[in-house]
Amino acid sequence: MKTVNNVLSKFCTHRLNFAALIMVFAALLAGSPTYASDRGNFAAPRQVVGTWYVALDAGPFDPNLAGLNLSGLAHFHSDRTFILSDAGDFGAQSFLPTVATPQYGAWDVSGWRGRPDAWVISGTSLFLEGDKETGEVFGWSKVQYVIKVIDRNHLVGTISAFFLPCDNSPPVPSPLSCPDPVANASAFMPASPPDVPVTFTRIVAGE
Repeated sequence: MKTVNNVLSKFCTHRLNFAALIMVFAALLAGSPTYASDRGNFAAPRQVVGTWYVALDAGPFDPNLAGLNLSGLAHFHSDRTFILSDAGDFGAQSFLPTVATPQYGAWDVSGWRGRPDAWVISGTSLFLEGDKETGEVFGWSKVQYVIKVIDRNHLVGTISAFFLPCDNSPPVPSPLSCPDPVANASAFMPASPPDVPVTFTRIVAGE
């Protein structure tokens, strides 16, 4: 009888442990993004999440730079935020008189109809810009993206940039006089040619 009780006790313990594991797994699934707003199409956000090589066409900024690209890296997160950093961030491009922080932003997907070529990725990011010589911050930049999915590893679209200056009047240091970019979103001014071409190529393991 004692042996039977021990077996039953161990069996019940294993059953409880298994049940607890199922509950933890279910909780993890419940806590993960399900994108209820995606109308049941989970492929679209998964198509975007990952790390990408970014190539921004420099030609629209200067005709002498036609055919050249400003390179960068972007990561789209599953919570629909992203971070993008390019060669202009640390003043690596001689034709840019500025330095900048990485871009932080949010993205979303629209345009369904059941076809990948109908998905449109829209995003907005913010970053601070400063003078390359002095390092002094002089304003906020905002970039808005409109990108289409070509296939799983390629996105193609355009960006448009906007600028919101800080108050650089002395004696207030400019980093302490920059406006709230969210509260003053309507005050941003166009900062570059609109609809500058950009491509995203997914970084794939082993390639």
